[in-house]
Amino acid sequence: MPSSTVPGRGSAASNSDSALASAAPAGSGGGHGPWSLGLTIDVQDLERSCAFYAAALGFAVVETARAGMFLERRWLISPRVPGLRLSLRAAFGKRVTGSQPGALLSIDLPVTGWAEAVGAMTAALGEQARWIAKAPVPDDRAAQMLDPDGYVLELIRVD
Repeated sequence: MPSSTVPGRGSAASNSDSALASAAPAGSGGGHGPWSLGLTIDVQDLERSCAFYAAALGFAVVETARAGMFLERRWLISPRVPGLRLSLRAAFGKRVTGSQPGALLSIDLPVTGWAEAVGAMTAALGEQARWIAKAPVPDDRAAQMLDPDGYVLELIRVD
């Protein structure tokens, strides 16, 4: 499968050009930008976190740097969250922000088609769906979920 290199970033994840194009927001230039927001979070397990964000919100890896090395990083994008380029970085034994007492990183995400989106996330994640307080219901305006490292994803109903 084709792979590309971004100067200063190392080799991209192995993906087909069509997969990159379909995952990238319109006009974004593939997986490399431009972006409204880039967010980097440290994670304990890259594979687990990539799988979680893929199942929860349709994120796909578009680039990898330092593969198999200290501080490996993967950049992800999702057509369901246009304008956000999520960067997951391996923490290698260091406690990440989401798991530290008193720490909070809340990622607020607009959601359209509320009932369908929440139902699909719950089904896709299975037991990984860790809702804070309670599972969302159709009348809710927002719901909070923890990712595998304890970061809060707040889903905000916009329809």
